[in-house]
Amino acid sequence: MGPDQMVTVDLLPETHYAKADDGVHIAYQLFGSGAFDLVIIPGFISHVELAWDDEAMSDALRRLGTFSRVIMFDKRGTGMSDRTDRLPDADRRMLDIEAVMNAAGSERAALFGISEGGPMAILFAAAHPERTQALVLMGSYARITSCPDYPIGMPSEQLYAFAHYLEPRWGSGVALGAWAPSVADDPRAREGFARMQRLASSPGAAMALLSSYMEIDVRAALPLVHAPTLVVHRTGDRMIPLAHGEYVAEHTDGARLVEVPGTDHFWWTEGTNQILDEVEEFLTGARSVHEPDRVLASVLFTDIVDSTRQAAELGDKAWRLLLDRHDALAERQVARHGGRLVKTTGDGILATFDGPARSVRCAQAISDGAQALGIDVRAGVHTGEVELRGDDIAGLGVNIAARIEALAQPGEVLVSRTVTDLVVGSGIEFDFPDAGRCSPQDVDENLRRRRRRPCPHSVAGPGCASAAGRSYCRKRRARLIKGNTEEHQMATVLMVVQHPVKDFDAWRIEYDKAQPIRDKHGVTDATVFRNADDPNEITGLHWFSSVDEAHAFADDPDLKDAMARAGVSGPPRIEISVEV
Repeated sequence: MGPDQMVTVDLLPETHYAKADDGVHIAYQLFGSGAFDLVIIPGFISHVELAWDDEAMSDALRRLGTFSRVIMFDKRGTGMSDRTDRLPDADRRMLDIEAVMNAAGSERAALFGISEGGPMAILFAAAHPERTQALVLMGSYARITSCPDYPIGMPSEQLYAFAHYLEPRWGSGVALGAWAPSVADDPRAREGFARMQRLASSPGAAMALLSSYMEIDVRAALPLVHAPTLVVHRTGDRMIPLAHGEYVAEHTDGARLVEVPGTDHFWWTEGTNQILDEVEEFLTGARSVHEPDRVLASVLFTDIVDSTRQAAELGDKAWRLLLDRHDALAERQVARHGGRLVKTTGDGILATFDGPARSVRCAQAISDGAQALGIDVRAGVHTGEVELRGDDIAGLGVNIAARIEALAQPGEVLVSRTVTDLVVGSGIEFDFPDAGRCSPQDVDENLRRRRRRPCPHSVAGPGCASAAGRSYCRKRRARLIKGNTEEHQMATVLMVVQHPVKDFDAWRIEYDKAQPIRDKHGVTDATVFRNADDPNEITGLHWFSSVDEAHAFADDPDLKDAMARAGVSGPPRIEISVEV
């Protein structure tokens, strides 16, 4: 197989087989379009096709493919490669790398050795300097067990005990908490890891492979590595402590050690972008700015009102039949209005549309159709930026739409102010409480409602996607009605802040203590809520009278200190908009 058979990262790569010099077939894939070749040498177990089923791993692999031509393979005895009669020694392990490079038409490549793949990469770089462009080691080591001149290693008895613990539980996702604590409580991650265990290796083969690592010792090869070397290691790696990475870096000429925060051993589950930034900059000389795939879309959420009560009254069979009729209705109307049904939510749907008017009309059509079925539906619509995650969507725009839907009354379609601004001229009408007494500026601050008619409800910006937001809008409208003309023209600045937290309750305590900071910068009102798709991610909405006040608030060192005390675990995403 040659370079002409390479695929882009937009498609799932085809699996091919390279035949090593000793006759063993090695499964490998080739993807990406970068200017140089990068060989990924996997750790304990791998499966080149299952790797793409894991969203986090597939995202990481695609990122590698944006700046290199990636050669990914399963070591002999694992994944889709041949099983062997005996465990491979170091020389035979290197044959795997040679086989896939030759099959891919690669004369020279950078090596990305991960965990147990690191010693293979080190040996290959030392034995074949003419074919090694650079060496990257992630969470790896030169020797894993302890001995008199290597006290940082793991006692052999401990490794044997670990293998004994794994064997009867193999295939269940056992020890995910050791390999990747950050996702240990995620059922999807555990299910995916369990499947990887079952398909990548049998229990006996996995235990034999794990036991063979006690014999690995490539310390003597470290001084013979002359390729540029980057050693990346998480500071709290529970499987391979940082001391192993430090040893490799200290004993490899010119090697650079990069410590990244985290406790996971898997390279793709925690702080992956930071790791890939370091790898890309090391291999290319620059790190690119990679934004997640984002698009502007009109997001529609619907929900059957009192679904739990109705299910209990109707019984399972009748309720299932009613749900099927509802889902068919929703799917038909989404298609009719040119939208995309992202998913059903049990008793509702999530859909996106290119145009806000179509989303509003679709929501009303679903509501009208649901009435004919004898049920009430509430709906929420917001137009904003959404993040594409495969077939799913996420991000602030989705969270706002979900919050708006939760505020809608039975039979209502509730939309954001953004939607009402965008559908001007579409013929869609709006019902406004007290509209006859309000000026146009007042209406912008008002909660706009409509029941069972082709007109949406609107909230005054994303802030109304909460009970506090609705209360604020009503107070604001009353203030404007009583005020003078100049007050009507006053700008309202909305700051939307999103950030992850370690513990919501602890964060909320610190947030309440920070009220003097908000008062200092003229925050006229504020509300916070936990995001629908991630309860440990917070969205905060703050209103100001000027842009300068908003920027001063964001830059206040006291605020940053408060956020640190509150356990904010990542940089915030801040958006500032002006409403007049």
